[in-house]
Order: sequence, then structure tokens, then C-alpha cells
Amino acid sequence: MPLHELKKERNIITIIIFLILLTLPLEFEIYHMELYYIVIIAIMLLAIYRSLKMDSYEMKFYWKWEKKRKKGRFINILFEGIKSICNIVIVVLVIQFIAEGRTPIYIISHLPINTIIPLVIFLTILGAICGVLAWRDNERRYERVSSSTEEKVL
Repeated sequence: MPLHELKKERNIITIIIFLILLTLPLEFEIYHMELYYIVIIAIMLLAIYRSLKMDSYEMKFYWKWEKKRKKGRFINILFEGIKSICNIVIVVLVIQFIAEGRTPIYIISHLPINTIIPLVIFLTILGAICGVLAWRDNERRYERVSSSTEEKVL
């Protein structure tokens, strides 16, 4: 499938997801409704901006990944895994605050110890899996950008 077809398909999927997110409060009660819409609209604007600047993001990624991959596979997998865990935890905490009004301190203080230990183990395993997948995806993306850059030069 040509690259412009993938972009068009990705844009349609993004619009559908945002329409669903904008209508979600009609079906479910949201504790901080204004904050919910501010976050959704901010994410939407960032997605539009990134879609418009896709080529420059690809080149920026190319140069950054070229440097990062010299550090080695294990370091990158570890870094990407930790980044994934942090992103998951932050997203869950923000969603809990916006949707239910629960602060991070409230959530942590109400988790029993027999739930925290399996949760940490689960997040560690998930982080390792995400790290390996991110490495693979970044390598594929690097090769794709590298080959398209070579085609433009030729």
C-alpha cells in the first residue's frame, strides 16, 4: 500500500477515535468534564499538527535513532520499556483523576500490598515486552526512512 494511502487511512481512523472520545461523556459520567474536553482537544490539535509535519518528524526520528542505536540493543530496550511503563502509569492516573476524581495519592493509599506486588511484576513484564516491540518498530521505521532517503538522493 502506498504511503499516502496509509496516511489517509490513519487520518480517517484518528477522526473516528476523536469523535468517539468527544461523545463518550454523553454515555458515561465524567468527574472533571471541562478538563476532559481540554485534554481531548489538546491531543486532537497535537495529532493534527503532527500529521501535517510527518515528514520532518520522520527525519528527526532518523537522526535521533541513528545515534541511539549505537548505544546497543539492551540499553534501548531497557529505556523504551521504562518509558512505556511510565507512560502507562501516567495515562492511568490522569484518566482516574479526570473520570473518577481520584488523585494518585488516593489510588496508591487504597491499594493493598497483595495487589501492588503483582502489579509491579505485571508492569515489569509489560515494560520488557513493550521495550522489545519498540526496538523492533524503531528499527523497521529507521530502515523505511533510510531507504526513502536514499531514493530521494538517487
